[in-house]
Amino acid sequence: MAYKKSTRKYCLNELIEENQQLYILEYNESHHVLHEHDFTELVIVENGKGVHFTSDYRHIITAGDVLVIPMGVKHGYESSEEFRITNIAFNLSLLDSLPQAFRQIPGFQSLFLMSPLQRTRAINRRGFLTLDPEQISFVKQMTGRIIHEQREKTTGYQTICTLVLADLIVFLSRVASRHNLAEHTDKLAIVVAYMEKNYPNRITLEQLSRLVKLSPRNFQQIFKDYFGISPFQQLIKIRLNHASKLLRKTNYSISEISYATGFGDGAYFTRQFNKMFHMSPSVYRKQLGDNRKK
Repeated sequence: MAYKKSTRKYCLNELIEENQQLYILEYNESHHVLHEHDFTELVIVENGKGVHFTSDYRHIITAGDVLVIPMGVKHGYESSEEFRITNIAFNLSLLDSLPQAFRQIPGFQSLFLMSPLQRTRAINRRGFLTLDPEQISFVKQMTGRIIHEQREKTTGYQTICTLVLADLIVFLSRVASRHNLAEHTDKLAIVVAYMEKNYPNRITLEQLSRLVKLSPRNFQQIFKDYFGISPFQQLIKIRLNHASKLLRKTNYSISEISYATGFGDGAYFTRQFNKMFHMSPSVYRKQLGDNRKK
């Protein structure tokens, strides 16, 4: 089937009202058009079934399925039957203000950082989390709370919506941690969660491969199949993301941040930072930092 390609990219700032940080909508989805967006989309199938497709693959989805669609991925739905879904659109950066323990939950890694697209490419399997009826009911209570808060707009409703979203993500992450969404996904999620928790320390390929009981060579190949980069490159990304937060939110020196995030050598840290952010740490701080005290 040839899909009509959408020329429209959906932007979060076009969906939300001023001062809101996320958008939620319950609806019946039946369009066949590929579209993309500049936000993360959490999709919960509440009823019926349909086909979810991207430019690369198609999968039947049914009640209880949970999909996380990353920013920039073209996707759509077709062949729906009594299909009802809840969509939550938000930027992952919304979670930056919450405890970093989020990223240490293997299920969070599985759902939000190892997308179904990566799992499908790697093993050609369906890689979605599926909830049972009791879990669906619990999730609907949380999404209903967000919808109510956004409708009533009582003082502090934005904070309530963010906290309920955080609660929902923790719940889904816990469920995902108990399920092997696809071959090797649970193992790699454990590895990335370990990196998030221990990034300031020296981490070796041998340590990571022992965590998941794979040989270093096999582990490194599987990791690259899923993420497109080596474990060491992933560790550098994690360290740089933490370094960028310290640059924005503290007055630590560049050298202190380098050591605090596991780089050690300041010159090496600066080179890696330049590669990822296309500017030096000092320029990044000047442009984006909020100059908070230590």
